[in-house]
Amino acid sequence: RLNSRAFLETPIHQAPHIKFDWLNDDAEDLIALTGGPDGPIALALGADQAALAALRCDRLASLFGDRLYIELQRHGIDKERRTESGLIDLAYEKGLPLVATNEPYFAGNDDYEAHDALLCIAGGKLIAETDREQLTPDHRFKTRAEMAVLFADIPEALASTVEIAERCSFRPKTRKP
Repeated sequence: RLNSRAFLETPIHQAPHIKFDWLNDDAEDLIALTGGPDGPIALALGADQAALAALRCDRLASLFGDRLYIELQRHGIDKERRTESGLIDLAYEKGLPLVATNEPYFAGNDDYEAHDALLCIAGGKLIAETDREQLTPDHRFKTRAEMAVLFADIPEALASTVEIAERCSFRPKTRKP
């Protein structure tokens, strides 16, 4: 329902998104991650609005309780570096778990240049232009070992990935056709 509303009830000139008010009736049994560097908390921190970030965090925590995780990503981009310490401080201050996530756009290192070219085509830009959407070679699928090295300084964030997987575990009942 929330995903459908995000696409159907968002004005055409905006990216699909879920409004806080929609969560009042539909948050039960959902696990929420704060959205990494483009989530509402990190965006507030990036705009030097720590009070707004804390308010948004409190609101999400009131809706999701122990099902809310503060999401950290490390792809080597500036907006992640600028907000990470604030996200960690907020998680510790509010008693919320951290979770390490990865946002892959392509399979491996060899696919980076092709994906970058596709972004240029989609945006009508040249590769030489700097004012365009750009990812890093780190926006690829990473192995468990790579993630362990990347987040070695925050082992609880790695442990949360396993915890979330266990909480999402579901085994359907079998039946004959």
